[in-house]
Amino acid sequence: MRILKGFLFVILMITAVFSGVILYCIIRPDVAQALAERFNNRLGLVYVSSVSGASVSEDTSGNSLLPDDISGNTSYMSDYEGLAEFPLSDYEVTYDEPSGVPEEYLSKTGCTPVSVNEIPVTDSEAEEIENTLSAGNTGDGLTFDGLFYPYYHMLDEEGQALYRQIYANANDLTASFAPVGEPNVKRLRTAFVAVCNDHPELFWMNTAYSCLYSPSGKCSEMDLSFSRTADDHGSAQAEFESAAEAILNNARNLSSDYEKEKYIHQTLIDKITYDLNAEMNQSAYSALVNGNTVCAGYARAFQYLCTALNIPAYYCAGSAGEPHAWNIIKLGDDYYNVDTTWDDTPGREFDYFNKSDRIFRPTHRRRELSVYLPACSGEEYSDLEQSVQPTDEASSASVDAAEEPAPSGDHLIISAYENTLNSLENYNLSENDLLYDLNSYYKEADRNIREHDTGSYEFLTAIHGRELMEQIRNSNRTGAYKDAYLQNALMDIGAKSCMIKMQIEELRGENYLIRHLVEIK
Repeated sequence: MRILKGFLFVILMITAVFSGVILYCIIRPDVAQALAERFNNRLGLVYVSSVSGASVSEDTSGNSLLPDDISGNTSYMSDYEGLAEFPLSDYEVTYDEPSGVPEEYLSKTGCTPVSVNEIPVTDSEAEEIENTLSAGNTGDGLTFDGLFYPYYHMLDEEGQALYRQIYANANDLTASFAPVGEPNVKRLRTAFVAVCNDHPELFWMNTAYSCLYSPSGKCSEMDLSFSRTADDHGSAQAEFESAAEAILNNARNLSSDYEKEKYIHQTLIDKITYDLNAEMNQSAYSALVNGNTVCAGYARAFQYLCTALNIPAYYCAGSAGEPHAWNIIKLGDDYYNVDTTWDDTPGREFDYFNKSDRIFRPTHRRRELSVYLPACSGEEYSDLEQSVQPTDEASSASVDAAEEPAPSGDHLIISAYENTLNSLENYNLSENDLLYDLNSYYKEADRNIREHDTGSYEFLTAIHGRELMEQIRNSNRTGAYKDAYLQNALMDIGAKSCMIKMQIEELRGENYLIRHLVEIK
């Protein structure tokens, strides 16, 4: 009986203490958060911040146990360690996939998440590595402005040390080195992702690496992966800087950050072709030098050029049905989303330009460290431009006596600044190539259609004067061009269907370049 009373007394005391702790935590929520953080760290979890309006849990294997539709900021990120204790942005994280992605954009993604080859080694092998492998350049003394390098400032002190070391060794083309401190696999990955997201100028460093780790979990060796451009780094660097400078030279002359951003946006759209099979397609090099890339290349090129003009622009990784990347840019005091990849669509050039998170929510979801970038709620520089839809919807049609060929689309691109316009020489043309009247334009178009015959191709025509440009546009709108040249040309070459789209670019000296995109079967 005495033992039972003693046991009940102990239970009563524990209950009293526990109730007291709960009451104190209710009064002091900061203490509750500290206790929760300590407890989570003992489980190997990383506490970032609390979730408003939803409960989140995680098992010790690293599998998230998240509700199907969670709003608010995520508390745990099982793949990331080494994050600083900092206030999260107001961006609302949701874990469902976007359901409003237009079908034409489902294939225009292509962002490849960081790939890590984790190789276990024995204690003796790890000790040998530590005794023989140098840390390389640790980047001591490097600093990174939080306005332009936000991912660096997401890391804690040890994470920032790893970041500086990775950045410095990548700059030195040092592929293998011993990580500073005693990072585990997740902490090393967090630092590497931060470097990749902050530094598009490291185009020769692939978004993949290997690490050797001991039974204790400590990473003893990190091996970066470089592309072929590292083999002749000097030449590749010169090509990259030359391609970038050709754009920056014109952009610097513009009067505002907004006009500079718009010029970069439009120039990249004009310069780049989306190509899922493009070489080095996760790099800015693939976009600026090769001119063929996927969303990651568009985003890193945009980021690099804006940063060079002292405009804060960030690489944002996420999902748009598939892994996708776009940008967040700061104009004035506010932030905006920009998806140059999706804007590289004829007639849709400003559909995803300077939009808020509210507008992006049906189609874009931030993922990984990008959820900690600033929320986008700006309005001042949103919807200042309108996408120019073709005047007629290009389609296919049978060509015979009863049916006319398909109408052509008209897409006008005109820059507002004379000193940013291209010249005839930019397209290997001279004044001898200029056309000065509508009949001459019809004859030139007829000649090109007959020479190329069937197939997919493009041809350029240079004309002089706004009046003639408007005549050609009006002919395109009314369909007068069909009787003028197209109908007879198509019948003579035996075409069954036709699609033509036009893009008109203003050049210097009141000249215009007409690009005809043709598909004839």
